[in-house]
Order: sequence, then C-alpha cells, then structure tokens
Amino acid sequence: MKATPTRLKNHFTALNLARIHRGAANGELVLHDRAGGLFSLYCQILGCLLVSDVLKCSLRLSFITGDYRTPATAGKDWWTQFFETDVINPERKQNGKSIELPPTKKSARFAHLGVGMARHLAYKLTERIRLRPELLEEIREFKESRFGTAPMVGIHYRGTDKLLIEAERVEYGSALDALARLDPRIHFFVATDEQEFLDTMVRKFGERVVFREQHRSTDGTPVHHFDPDHDDTGYTRGKDAIIDAFLLAECHGLIRTPSNLSLASSFLNPYLPTFLLNSGTLSGATRDLHRIERAALSHS
Repeated sequence: MKATPTRLKNHFTALNLARIHRGAANGELVLHDRAGGLFSLYCQILGCLLVSDVLKCSLRLSFITGDYRTPATAGKDWWTQFFETDVINPERKQNGKSIELPPTKKSARFAHLGVGMARHLAYKLTERIRLRPELLEEIREFKESRFGTAPMVGIHYRGTDKLLIEAERVEYGSALDALARLDPRIHFFVATDEQEFLDTMVRKFGERVVFREQHRSTDGTPVHHFDPDHDDTGYTRGKDAIIDAFLLAECHGLIRTPSNLSLASSFLNPYLPTFLLNSGTLSGATRDLHRIERAALSHS
C-alpha cells in the first residue's frame, strides 16, 4: 500500500481541525501566543492559515505575551514589530463568531500541522505572512554586501536547548564533517545560537565563513530565554532570528539541524536543496551533499 502524500495528510488534518472549530466559519480564528521560539509560532500560524482557508474565515493574532514582547510593548501586540499585519484575510470576517485558540494542547495541533506541512503548500501560505519593509531591506543589503558571487551554502546549527528536550544534539564534528565534504569553492552562511560553534567554523574554514554580528549564547542558555518584562532585547533577538531564516532561504543549499527556524527557511524557498543533519543521517549523506554541492556550484 502506498503511503499517503504529505500534502493530502495536511488537508485531511486541516479538514478535521476545521470540523472541530467550525464555529469560526464566516468569522475568525483568534490565535494567542505562548512562550517559545518565534518560528514555532510561525509554523503554528501556517497551520491556522490552512484551516482558515477551509473555514473561509480570517485569522487574528493576539500576541501580547510570549518571549518577544518588550517593556515598550507591554499589553500590546508585538507581532507587528516584525510583520506587516496581525490580521490575515480580514475581508473574510462577516457575521461569524470569533473562536479563541489559547495556548493549550488543543491549539498545539495547529503547530503540528505547520511543522509537518509539505514545502510547496507552506510556501504558498508564507506569502500572506509579510515582513515589514525595513527588515526586507536589511536582508537585501546584507546579501548584496556579504554573499558576493561565491556559491553559498547555509548551515543552521541549533544547539543550546537541544539536550534531548526537542531533538538529539548534533555534535560539532558531525556538522563540520558534512561541510568539509563540499567543494572548497563553496562559502558558508552560518546561522547559530552558539558562539562556540561559530568560532569553530571560523577556525576550520576561515574566510569562507559569512555571519551576522548578533547575540549568541556562550554558556548554553537558550537565546530566547530572558525576562521580557524587564529586558528590551526581545525585539533584537526576534529580528536576528527572522533575518537569519530569510538569509538561509537565499542560499544555494541548506544543511540544517532540527529547528523550526531553518524548517521555515525551507518553506520560504521550496526549491532549496536541503539536508537535515542529525546523529543518524551523516553516514548516508553522500548523495544529499552532492546534490547541495551541485546546486551551489551551478550558481558560481
């Protein structure tokens, strides 16, 4: 028996969630935020958007808590610091109800739908989650000034909170081994939450390494763990994560460890050759790495 294609599974799940929340038809779904990474929320929004398409309702984001608020945004929406709107498809709201999606296990189903979504389907949905123009300009300027004409492969290494909490931690040696197999003409855009990994990359590959100056963990503390009621870095840390994700999507290939940030990069560019690196994949990675190498060199 053939396995059900991911896209069909996505639609079956969306139909089931739409049935559960059918009161939102011709009205709106209201998604509340929660503690956690920005791209975990991003994936949850993708799941909500797919269900809102089935229900033909709008989606409103009520993001006034969570990790990326700052003292300046206390009691206000923080999402629009980064994205153009917190109401998607407002024209759909007619006379229907507003159905609230608080941060419970029930609403976590939308996040699971987003994380497991087929890339081309996710890509179509991402077109409705538009970045603010100033962030798009910052991304464009960095790419033009730092990527140059070299073939560029993105490497996203997420390490600080991967100690069996979300996924098994990938050792530095495994990541460096994978990159060392690629043609020496290839450069690397490094997105990481660990300063030590970046330092190791620079020692190993020197001027082939491109990165942004930003806050990184030096002691294993996850970069999105801070007190948003007394710390004004919520905006800069959120912006850094967003710019990294969008720059990874601009590369010619992507090698990533388990993370919603670089998963979102693969959604933003569904044609990007991508390899998910974990403890069990490197031994059989030759074909995938060759595919990424060919794609990168074809742009040189």
